[in-house]
Amino acid sequence: GFDRGQIRLGMSYKDILVLAIDLGIYTDVAPQELDEKHGTLFKNEPTTQQLSLSDGRTVQLVMRPTGSDGWIAEYEDIKVRVRYKQTLHKRNELLDAALEHMAHGLCAYDKNMRVIVVNRRYLEMYGLTEDDARPGTLMLDLMNQSVARGVHCAGTTAEKMYSDLKQRLIDNNEPVLHRILSDGRIIAVRHRPMANGGWVGTYEDITERHRAEENIAHMARHDVLTKLPNRLLFYEKMA
Repeated sequence: GFDRGQIRLGMSYKDILVLAIDLGIYTDVAPQELDEKHGTLFKNEPTTQQLSLSDGRTVQLVMRPTGSDGWIAEYEDIKVRVRYKQTLHKRNELLDAALEHMAHGLCAYDKNMRVIVVNRRYLEMYGLTEDDARPGTLMLDLMNQSVARGVHCAGTTAEKMYSDLKQRLIDNNEPVLHRILSDGRIIAVRHRPMANGGWVGTYEDITERHRAEENIAHMARHDVLTKLPNRLLFYEKMA
């Protein structure tokens, strides 16, 4: 915001800061305060600082020493970059909130079968902690953790689950796989491939729905009053 004639050879750095304040480039700051803040830039190694201007712009200042002769200050308007980062940050916050409030569990992993992200519901379903499912963790290791905690039925191994997952859901593109856990819960597992490789898996606890369907099927094949098998069940058994 300076005119070329306002900045002259021989001006001190503090004089330039005072001029910036007088012109309203910096607001709500005293010359001494600004001088002390910028004084930390003059070091023997390059230093970086972001400056907020009164018109809403953000300028990145990089101060580079030139040996015994002084410093070179490079100024870059990074307003667009800052706004993009702010927008991305807000979007990530919304995505995080959505993941944490999902009724289903979610686990995304890359083409090398390493965890990218999981949500809280997924951890609860399989008795896992955040430390168990850090980004980069192998899915096989994650399965080993849940097996060790007794979440799965007796005789179930992580290697068997891993092989089953790859063959049925990933290699053969089966739409859904059902896992029966040691406490009787039934989890419906669905996977979708990602464009850059890897998969997003959703995990739904369908225990109550399954029991309701079994109850309806039972009622359809038994007399409501006597509870005795009816004709439909008879025909099914005969067939």
